[in-house]
Amino acid sequence: MSCRANEHERGWRGRSRVLALSILLAAGCERAGGSAGKSGARPAPEHRPNIVLIVIDTARADHFSCYGYGARTTPNVDALAAHGILFRNARSVAPWTLPSHMSMFTGLPPRDHGATWAAFSEPGKTSRKLVEFGFAPAEPERMLGARLRAAGYRAYGFSPNPWVSRNHGFAEGFEGFTELWRKEEQSSTPSPKRATTPEEQLRNEFQRTRSGAAVTAVERMLAEHPRGEPFFLFVNFLDSHFPYDPPHSLRDRFGGKTETVTAIRENPGCEFRMIAGLPLFSPEELVPLYDADLFAADRAVGELMRRLASAGVLEDALVVLTSDHGELLGENGRYSHQLYVDEPLMHVPLILKLPGGERAGTIVDDPLVTNLDVYATVLAAAGVEGASGAFSRDLIAAARQPPRELLIGEYAPSRAYLDYLHGLNDRFDVEDHLRERFVVYTPEFRTELVGPTAVATTPLSGRMLDGMPGEARLAAAARAAEQALVEYLAARDGARSGKARFAGDDLESVAELEALGYAGTEDHEEPAPGPPAKQR
Repeated sequence: MSCRANEHERGWRGRSRVLALSILLAAGCERAGGSAGKSGARPAPEHRPNIVLIVIDTARADHFSCYGYGARTTPNVDALAAHGILFRNARSVAPWTLPSHMSMFTGLPPRDHGATWAAFSEPGKTSRKLVEFGFAPAEPERMLGARLRAAGYRAYGFSPNPWVSRNHGFAEGFEGFTELWRKEEQSSTPSPKRATTPEEQLRNEFQRTRSGAAVTAVERMLAEHPRGEPFFLFVNFLDSHFPYDPPHSLRDRFGGKTETVTAIRENPGCEFRMIAGLPLFSPEELVPLYDADLFAADRAVGELMRRLASAGVLEDALVVLTSDHGELLGENGRYSHQLYVDEPLMHVPLILKLPGGERAGTIVDDPLVTNLDVYATVLAAAGVEGASGAFSRDLIAAARQPPRELLIGEYAPSRAYLDYLHGLNDRFDVEDHLRERFVVYTPEFRTELVGPTAVATTPLSGRMLDGMPGEARLAAAARAAEQALVEYLAARDGARSGKARFAGDDLESVAELEALGYAGTEDHEEPAPGPPAKQR
């Protein structure tokens, strides 16, 4: 199964440095110049770069304009990609937030780190009780922030998502970790100035969001950070997560209907019902709103880049942009990002902007790249020896490493969560969803499995290789995927799996997770009312 993937390097004219980059981001240009170099040289240890990790939550790659989407949803990310390396076929290791982020922060697959629904799903728990628990990683010293601190970095984190929080071990090693859903953080957001133009109105709308609060907080951090010391900055932008509620100006731009936004606001818990199979909204109603929210997240990326450029730290920084997972928008009647490992959930953006703009304009077609590789890539850039391991690889030095043979993504269900969905729709089959779901990628095929059994195999890139007839080739690939999964699960390292722990009476986090669609009420009837609008 082993084969080396092709890497295509594409160049543009007029290579530019940080000033041009910041101007491009401000203008929202989609592609700009530069010849693509092939140097993968590491900075000398005394020249360790500042490192920025941006995770756009719930962002499916095929809705980014730099990944070929028809609408111009991501002009700022497009500009970043033009000045860096775009990995066309990156996949996530899991279809939802906690296991995916934990993999990026530990370099381990969900099989080993254990941060899945299974860790919380003890008998007798309700879906509401699940989110009252946090997660304790088995190896806190392995967490990304801890390893960077040991390497001499100051780490700063900004998260609007309670899954990515102190309660779940993510603040380990961080100098500061700001949880943007907390009331004290919302009260510290400055009041916007009076708007007299559409652009000023959009600016004010952005400042009122949690993404705006994150960018403002980063600006303060940059002003206070000791000069001469390298920093690691982690920011999660939650704009494209349900409930889709973009600003009015962006709704109009993408054809979204205010009536749909109002119906979502007036129907708290509707995401649960859609996951349970109730067709409350059509793709035609939701896609424009999702695209508008993705544009809002892209604006946050652009604002963050401009703050970094103004502080004089962007040009020589390593910037990593990715997502934790995608989103289902009605494909096969499925919505949100639970239960399945469909390709819209697993295919995520992944872009690196290297220090000094090296390899600008590179597009990598390797089919076996994953957001799990963020861990090794960041640590290697920080000068940490032996950063690459069995699962996470340094993407900058990929050409010097043996090619991968496969990738595996996984979803472990929660019985309490499934029971709650059945309570909302008695036609939802709990037994049909109790088994774990996996997806095995090889350089040639994608195979989905329910438990140990392959249920669908398709060739990657829509092609069939020479040799056996099509059906025979697919059947052989399915058998190979089943065997690969058996070996993968047999090698599970239980000693590295963390444990659920009671997080205390953290009502703010529980209420936010309920609003985001991760927990229901105790009675398995109606979900508790949520906030009238999403607080990004």
